[in-house]
Amino acid sequence: MASKRWSSASTAASTTLSRDRIQGLTLGADDYLTKPFQQAELLVKVKASLRVKRLRDALAERNLRLEALDR
Repeated sequence: MASKRWSSASTAASTTLSRDRIQGLTLGADDYLTKPFQQAELLVKVKASLRVKRLRDALAERNLRLEALDR
């Protein structure tokens, strides 16, 4: 089975309009941050994205191990 590559995308928007946030998320963003934003909020969101990436990487590695056992 071919491995899938994951990417995370966040957007920063100068508008708080719901339709703009919805459009960004629909187009592939995983999160959004409206301007002006608090530095602490940005930091927490970056840490959360990194945590999700580590979990996805760990899951992909475990799946590869399971596939190798199946051969």
